[in-house]
Amino acid sequence: MGLNAYLEGLGTKSDMGSATASTIYVNIDGKPGKRLGIVAYGVQPRLSPTSFTVLQCIEASTTSAAVASGATTITATAFTTAPATGATFVVVLDDATYQWLTVASTASTTSVPISSALTDTLAAGNKLYNLGIAGVDGHNVIPLAASTFKSDQCELGLLWSSFKGAPIKVNFYSADSSAAAIEYVTYAYVNV
Repeated sequence: MGLNAYLEGLGTKSDMGSATASTIYVNIDGKPGKRLGIVAYGVQPRLSPTSFTVLQCIEASTTSAAVASGATTITATAFTTAPATGATFVVVLDDATYQWLTVASTASTTSVPISSALTDTLAAGNKLYNLGIAGVDGHNVIPLAASTFKSDQCELGLLWSSFKGAPIKVNFYSADSSAAAIEYVTYAYVNV
């Protein structure tokens, strides 16, 4: 019969950076029931760029109970491994927006302290995504040489998220302080 797969929601984000930032990044929200893919990128290099890193969800869970707006701790159904302090952590709020957070301190597999207060409520069963820490959790790293600061558009995608609905964070790292930017990260969603 064949697979009826198609791309939708093509978009582009950028971060024009600053002369002093060592990490420049863009956060791309997921879409319920869809896989998110990076289809192209372009960066303005620093003098010594190190890498272009794509943080995908390393583990997903759900809330085990409702959480009030303004809360700074989230109770999860259960992660297999406790999210690490400093990990990128994303929640899907009741208003269907994605709130990007950082794990504030030692978490357990069921209790996650977050860096900022929730901006809306979370019902029991809302999605939680642990994107981990860049450079620690085995994310997709694209080493950048002087001649490889962009990719061409790729219909099939350079990479796709492993979980439907999961967000992706793209980081551009550099050790020096010359000008740099993520000129574009083009993304799309696929229905499978």
